[in-house]
Amino acid sequence: MTHFSLFKKECQYWIDRLELNNITFYFHNGLKPEDKDDGVEGACIYTNIKNCQVDVYYDNRDKNQKSIKQSAKHEILHALLMKLSSLGKGRQFTFQEYEREEEELVHKLEKIIT
Repeated sequence: MTHFSLFKKECQYWIDRLELNNITFYFHNGLKPEDKDDGVEGACIYTNIKNCQVDVYYDNRDKNQKSIKQSAKHEILHALLMKLSSLGKGRQFTFQEYEREEEELVHKLEKIIT
């Protein structure tokens, strides 16, 4: 299994575990040139809240299974926070919108954390 295949498999594990199947994920082997110019290493995601889409980029720098799995989990956790992050960055939200997203996240975490 290649590093990229393991990364995708681990991402899918966390997507399923965190109940993010309502999001469309696209996986890319390698970073965008502008990411490399900005010093991004390992993996990164780009979210499109309007289309409920996430592009996941992985550059195969991880050397072992543990670090590959950690990178996958890290990026999917960013996807989990996508809606709250979008509200916070845009600063154009109502208190009710924020509460609704927070409550959705808490319900997901309740199911996962035992």
